[in-house]
Amino acid sequence: MLYGSVSSALAALPIRGEVIVVDDHSITPATKILEGFESDLEQGRLRIVLNRMGNGPAAARNHGVSEALGQIVLFLDDDDLMHPSYPGFVLEMQALGYAYGFAAIKRFQDGTQPVAQLAGDVTEVPLADLSFKKQIGGLGCGFWVKREVFNSIGGINPALRVNEDTDLSLRLLKSGARGVFSPRLAIYVRDHASPAAHLTNGTPAALRAKYFKILLHEHRAWLGSQRDAREFLMRRYVKMLTKTLNLRELVGGLRWLGADLSLWIYGLANYLMYRIKGKDNFH
Repeated sequence: MLYGSVSSALAALPIRGEVIVVDDHSITPATKILEGFESDLEQGRLRIVLNRMGNGPAAARNHGVSEALGQIVLFLDDDDLMHPSYPGFVLEMQALGYAYGFAAIKRFQDGTQPVAQLAGDVTEVPLADLSFKKQIGGLGCGFWVKREVFNSIGGINPALRVNEDTDLSLRLLKSGARGVFSPRLAIYVRDHASPAAHLTNGTPAALRAKYFKILLHEHRAWLGSQRDAREFLMRRYVKMLTKTLNLRELVGGLRWLGADLSLWIYGLANYLMYRIKGKDNFH
């Protein structure tokens, strides 16, 4: 899948752009998988670097940004495909004064090729005009950011194995940087046959709850004045606790939050639903 992902990125590459592949100490080196790109490697259109910032996707992305020569960074997962017009569109948004953004995606089934789809007439929306939930951008959704802004907020938190993109979005919102969302198609995202093939879905609910607790703690001062953001993150934290099917952990988490009656009802109702469904029937 990496070969196809890199091919799509190179096909969309603007003039003076570069594609950086970060090898996170993979069993089969990326240099071997990408042997067919000698010309792009020689021209500097493609670079393959070894992650030297610690294992994991956050550290790997941080290392990729540290290696970047350009002023705009656009993320792409190694199993997804880039829409050919999207990088040029990102440059247009940057020229309009936006510092970061993300866009719509189109899913396709594992083992198939996505059907070509060109974006029609769309209207970009400043993130400030959207609800908090829609201001949170996944790194697999055509997420782009000015490199100087990314560095100014400390990059991606390598301690978070999942939900690191939620933390990144929170810090960008806190910084006051101008963000934008576009309904324009950005990335073709692969739907794997097994949901567990996705890192987030394959992460135990207890660990995901731990990460949401970290987010609530680290951003507590800002969240104090952001009701929608606070309630969204609290509900996500409680939902992950309910998926553990550990009633003691759920009650402890609700008490830690100082939850009101509505959140207690939400948590206990979800707990009962997941208990009835059984642990093997949800992700």
